[in-house]
Parts: sequence; C-alpha cells; structure tokens
Amino acid sequence: MTAKKSSTQIVLDALHDLHQQEQVVTRETLHELTGLKLAIIDDRIGALIEEGLAIRVQRGVFVPAEVHPPARVMSKTVLPDGTVKIDIGDQVLTLTPKEDRMLAALQAGVVMQAASIEIGRQTSALSGEFQQRLNRVERGITRALENGQEQAFKNAKDVTPDVTLEPMQITGRAPRGKSQTPGAKRVRKHRRLKKAAQSAPKT
Repeated sequence: MTAKKSSTQIVLDALHDLHQQEQVVTRETLHELTGLKLAIIDDRIGALIEEGLAIRVQRGVFVPAEVHPPARVMSKTVLPDGTVKIDIGDQVLTLTPKEDRMLAALQAGVVMQAASIEIGRQTSALSGEFQQRLNRVERGITRALENGQEQAFKNAKDVTPDVTLEPMQITGRAPRGKSQTPGAKRVRKHRRLKKAAQSAPKT
C-alpha cells in the first residue's frame, strides 16, 4: 500500500513537473495541477523556500532549487617526489606537480568566490550586531531623556512654592505713577500729625 504524500511533497513534485515542462510556476498553476487550496499552496511554498528546496525568482513565480548530494570527505597528500594524491570519498586522483598547479589555477575562481561568500557572511553578521547595538543605544538615550524630563518636572514642582493671595493692606500710599484719592491724602496727613505728636518732647 502506497503511503499518502504530504501536501509539501505534492507541491514540491508539482513544482518540479511544471519546471521540467518549461512552464512558469505560480501559485495558480500549482493550484490547477494539485487541486490544493491557494492558502495551502502559499503555506507549503513558504516552507519549501525556508528549507532551500524552492526559490522565488520574482513576485509570485517560483522554481525548484538545485539539490546536490552531501559533500564527500576530501583530502590532499603531497608525496616526496611531488606527486599529489587527492582523495574524494572512495575515489583517489593522482596528479603530477604540473597537473596540480593547473588544477589550482582552475580552482582559483572558486577559491575567490568562497572567500567572497565568507567575507559577505561576516559582514552581514557584523552589520546585524552593529544594528542591534545601535538600537540598544537609541533606546537607552530615549529612556534617559524621558526620565530626565520627568525628573526635571518633578524637581521644579518640588521647589516651586505654593502661591497664596493675601488681602491687600491699606498703607496710605498710592502706587507709583498714580494719583492719590482725597481719602488716602487725609489718612496720610493724619498719620504724619500723629507721628509728629508722638515725637514731640513732653513737658
């Protein structure tokens, strides 16, 4: 009895079939071939892309990714006479010194590409780490500013005295630049006379 395929495998098989027939693979063509709902197609395509089994070449268009077998163990041995032995899995390749140099020249482009990929990976990692640190610094500055403004407002509130209005006392003196009323003049004259009488020597 044949085991039932998962929806992921059904979508992957349909993706390969359409691509081999040189057809443009979209969610609609996958829906027509598999009969699965569009929501399931979208979910399974997303999972295949994350697993590296499918590639989104442009919006809504997909192709299957090339899957290679696992890399075999490789080693290189240089014999005393200059002969080179390259072991690739169970296979052994024997090269003369000249053939080894020729192979190295052919592999130079691959070496540069590998170095470029590694540099790009390290740059991306450093960029991500730098961005995270920058975000933490910005958040710290924002919190410090918010706390500083809040503390400054609190301090200003603590040192500001309560303002109370007291009843105005009549001193008999009018504000500068304003004329005195007759009543104020009489009060002022009365106070001058009273002060003079108090300061006069008693007999």
